[in-house]
Amino acid sequence: SDSVTPLKDSPEFIDLLLTYGKNPVIGLLISTIMTSILQSSGAVIGLIQSLALAGVFSATTGTEAIEICIPLIIGSNIGTCITAILSSIGTSNTAKEAALLHLIDKIIGAIWVMILIYVINLFTSDNFIYEFIVAISGTIKLNGEVVPNIARQIAMAHLFFNIANTAVLFPFIKPIVHLVQRILPPERGEEEGLRLDERLLNTPDIAIAQAEQELVKLGRMVTKNFGRAMDMLISLDEEKLNKINETEDRIDEFEVGIQEFAARIVGLGTIADVNQVTFLLENSHILERIGDHACNLMGLALEMINKDEEFSEGMISALVEMKEKIGQMLDQVTELLGDPQKTIDTKFIYQEEGFIDRATCF
Repeated sequence: SDSVTPLKDSPEFIDLLLTYGKNPVIGLLISTIMTSILQSSGAVIGLIQSLALAGVFSATTGTEAIEICIPLIIGSNIGTCITAILSSIGTSNTAKEAALLHLIDKIIGAIWVMILIYVINLFTSDNFIYEFIVAISGTIKLNGEVVPNIARQIAMAHLFFNIANTAVLFPFIKPIVHLVQRILPPERGEEEGLRLDERLLNTPDIAIAQAEQELVKLGRMVTKNFGRAMDMLISLDEEKLNKINETEDRIDEFEVGIQEFAARIVGLGTIADVNQVTFLLENSHILERIGDHACNLMGLALEMINKDEEFSEGMISALVEMKEKIGQMLDQVTELLGDPQKTIDTKFIYQEEGFIDRATCF
């Protein structure tokens, strides 16, 4: 407050504030830019309140001060979204969606509130929104005079904007989510890449949950690559060779990433966390080994191609059935990794494993 006190005697600054009042869009834009730079709506709101406490708005009467401040308040709510946007860089698609949702929420709020205020001003000289905020904010003694408490008016306007915007937009959550997903299409499967945010290590439970999601993605990649390798072995066609090698590199990347991330969690949490970390370490390694077996099948296919050898029809039929059964088993195991409480037909899995053992021996 002391640092901005000289501004109350500056005609140029006061004229600038009055310009905001006459051109609220300019005020909104300037406040948005200021908040984006400071990355804090609280800092900008605090600055505006300090101006009020310093008496900068003493030349205003009635509801003029809050008329000037509301565009600044709304702009600060939009500008603060830059923090979420910057934080989402290099993180998961979900984090980016959350940042975009935050921005869209504030922009839509700014649009409907500014339109509402403009429409009310068209039909009446006494805007009931301004009157209500001034009435509940009371007065304050400033420089020996009892004056309207503009700092509290600013706080109330900030509070009511966010409450009202939440209430208005709540029924439209699904359409807004669809809009976000059209702007930022969800990344799917192995194309998304490894997503492990080191900032989550401060919260072991959340870090483990994220690592478990990546373990499921690893399981899906392994299942797909095993299917590709079996297809290559059955068809003796090199078409899938590059994709198998590319996915194997991704599988290795996932295993190393999960292992290193899990190791860093150790010692940060409870004994339960350690058990979950062990689960991550063991299963990521097992899945990577299955990926290696897929590469071995690819190598066998290449060897047969180079020797110009072929399987008999009976062997091809057996390989097709084995591919189907192993694929089903891997799908179920991957589902179980994603939800350890899930109930699966273990009897079916052991029966299929028995068939594969017999087929291999034959």
